[in-house]
Amino acid sequence: MDVGLMLADEGPSGRADPAYDAHLGPIGEWADAVWTGRMPITSLNRLVRCGKAKLEKTQRKWRACTGPGTTLIMTCRRIGWEVVDAEVLETDEGRRLHMGRDPPAVVRKEVVRAVQKWRWKRIEVTHPQLARNGSGRGALMEPIWKLLKQPKKGKQAKLSPQEQGCLKSVAAGRQYTQSRVRACGWAEHDKCLVCLLEIVEADKARCGGAPDVQTQVAAGLECTECGVSDGTSGGSTMTAAAETKKETHRKVEASQSQIDRAPVGNLNHR
Repeated sequence: MDVGLMLADEGPSGRADPAYDAHLGPIGEWADAVWTGRMPITSLNRLVRCGKAKLEKTQRKWRACTGPGTTLIMTCRRIGWEVVDAEVLETDEGRRLHMGRDPPAVVRKEVVRAVQKWRWKRIEVTHPQLARNGSGRGALMEPIWKLLKQPKKGKQAKLSPQEQGCLKSVAAGRQYTQSRVRACGWAEHDKCLVCLLEIVEADKARCGGAPDVQTQVAAGLECTECGVSDGTSGGSTMTAAAETKKETHRKVEASQSQIDRAPVGNLNHR
């Protein structure tokens, strides 16, 4: 979901993810109140002190958010910030924002940066390799956004709508690779079918057999186009065309040693 919303942003300034509004609302409104003097600082400090005391007494902290003080504290904690007092917020990087001196626009800009880092940290849970360059920094999304961006009037898009849909599906992790198919119990192994087919055909060629150029299915799976495999009985009514189709689309049987040599079927090996 996080990657899908990130793709929907269509750029670094996009705000399709509702997480932006969920954080900009409470923190931004509090910054406005401090900056404009809408409420006395003593009253705001009392809200912060009472909110912290209330949250310390309960384990279900979000249920205890019934006012601006508790909401501000929990919203800041979700992105790694800490409320020092009514005027000072400490960011996840240790920088202190003095809302009496720093205008609300500066505070909102820092909130946006913090939400972006928070989203990438959530994605790193399922894609830990993204944290190698520093947790929260994420991947380089600009080339993907550029390919998905709608062209200006009179200009042709770099990708067709079908290709853009495929790119979104791959980037969001919606593809059922062989490893995911195996995890669902729909296959006997998690090896890349294309690579496995190449191994089988290469071994057959070395043994003196001609490779099956039109073979489309590997490792014991039936052809998805004609549904014909070895052992399928067509009876006496099977036509010559069906016999030819059966011959050109017969399934390939791979040995266990060949399966072991093939790489795992993931987004790199389909």
